[in-house]
Amino acid sequence: MRQYRAIPIDGKDFVYGWYVEVGGISYIIPPEAYTRVFPWRTPDKHCQVGVTGFVEVIPETVGQSTGPKDKKGKDIYEGDICKETQEHITNGKPSEDGWTSATLPIEFHSGMFTFGYHTNDLTYFVKCWGLKIIGDIHTTPELLEKTK
Repeated sequence: MRQYRAIPIDGKDFVYGWYVEVGGISYIIPPEAYTRVFPWRTPDKHCQVGVTGFVEVIPETVGQSTGPKDKKGKDIYEGDICKETQEHITNGKPSEDGWTSATLPIEFHSGMFTFGYHTNDLTYFVKCWGLKIIGDIHTTPELLEKTK
């Protein structure tokens, strides 16, 4: 199962771990969370067991790891902004439309993670064009504005 990440409600850096929603509230359970047996017993004489260390997060910032890694070996998450690291070359020359590389967000669409285009799986772009993470849509959305 792939990890998730999200920004905590205090607005600090991303937290990483497993995603769960309880009572309409979103949480990430980081790897350092642990199971704890509480010292009291219920009326039916069973110990209470729970997990401590849940981090409440902003639901709109939750993104799952996609599986592939970028050119530098960093995990790519839904919501990352990536840039192609190879130019589009046709017959040894940059493409005629002047498009040499793209900067786009990672999205989940039609059952697959994509690089802005909804026609190919993210793995295609990682293998063919070499992607590099340059930011994310939550903390550096201005990176997408520069490319419009």
